[in-house]
Amino acid sequence: MDLAKYLVEQLRWKAYYWNPDPDLSVDEKDFEERPRWFIGWYCNWKFADPQPAPGQEDDFFEKSYVKHFDSASPQEKAALYSKARNYASEHSFTARQAKKPRVYGVVTLGKTIPVTDSVTGYRPNIPRGTPAADYLGRPQPNEPAAPTAAAQRQAALRYAAFVSQVKFGFGVVRGGEHTYLFSSGDVYEFHWDAPPADRNAFGVTPLPQWGWESGAIIVPPETQLTLPPEAVR
Repeated sequence: MDLAKYLVEQLRWKAYYWNPDPDLSVDEKDFEERPRWFIGWYCNWKFADPQPAPGQEDDFFEKSYVKHFDSASPQEKAALYSKARNYASEHSFTARQAKKPRVYGVVTLGKTIPVTDSVTGYRPNIPRGTPAADYLGRPQPNEPAAPTAAAQRQAALRYAAFVSQVKFGFGVVRGGEHTYLFSSGDVYEFHWDAPPADRNAFGVTPLPQWGWESGAIIVPPETQLTLPPEAVR
């Protein structure tokens, strides 16, 4: 995140927030499938347990789960579950943050960058409306309704304009945990778990098909973007 801050604050680059579906987080779906992993992940961070090396996350997070969650009281378990679930829902949270106060990053650490504009909603996850449940099995509010067809078309036009005009950008996801380069709709990244000589160490993926679900792309000051207006939901 430090490089992103330097580019924006010192060299006047501009940050654009992206998110294919700001209402429905794919990570939240993942949480329903493997809550133990996400709770262990959150406990690992919250209680400052040893950080895992690439490829060892499962073992480290399982140890954090057993150490902190298994031994917690019912009230503490409910709180940890709720916090872990909220963290898994980072994409809807960062989308709201990009709108107001128009920043991206980790506010509590002082590592944020101002957001010039947002490109969102170009690949909504449908259908919607399945109620979730909390740790105690209590139903939670339904997911937001799916965007209208007109809103989806407008979001697609806005995304197409964005990728056609950005020939080069530096990007961050999960508050700066992972970085990448971006050009004309494609993400260029080096994979942590691959040795330098591995022919698969460097990957190229179209942004809509990329595994990460939200982030920011910082473009040089000479890149002047003209985007269609955002869709009215």
